[in-house]
Formats: sequence, structure tokens, C-alpha cells
Amino acid sequence: MQQLCRLENCRGERRPLAAFFPANGGPPTGTGDCCAPKLLHAAREQGLVPFAMAEFFWGSSAPGRPRSHGQFYLPCVEKCQPILGFLLCGLEAKG
Repeated sequence: MQQLCRLENCRGERRPLAAFFPANGGPPTGTGDCCAPKLLHAAREQGLVPFAMAEFFWGSSAPGRPRSHGQFYLPCVEKCQPILGFLLCGLEAKG
């Protein structure tokens, strides 16, 4: 399934998901399941241009991954960070 997944950035460039994880033998299970990649993908499909994003945890934490309800967190290092930079390529900074 991961072999079929292709990501598209704001420049219209496309890459297979596996290209972001060459040293690990492919993407970790659950890659792309987090909010930020899904929201960026949905925005791209709808022709929307994101200008800010923040993620916070909602609910009870999973065993071994302590999280606090309502707290903001950075994107996960192992799954999201490798792909978020690519997804954001082509956006102009506003400010």
C-alpha cells in the first residue's frame, strides 16, 4: 500500500512516500496518519493555501507515549517531519 502512496507539494512536484525513508527500508507504519500531512493534502486538493498550522493532542495518551490532553506538540520526528518540509515546498511566507 505504501508503494502506491504519492505526495504532492505546493509546487506540484510528486514523490512516492518511500522516497522520504530510504535508510529505513520504507516508511514506518502509520506514516501520514497524523493531522498535519492529512490537512496539507486536503488543502492542496481543494486549492487552498495554508498560512498557519498548530496541532494539539486530544484524548487519552497511548501506553508508552505520554501526552497531555489539550497540549500543543511538534510533528512526530519519525513519521511526519521527513515529509512535512516537502509538502510545504512552494508556499510563500506571509508576514
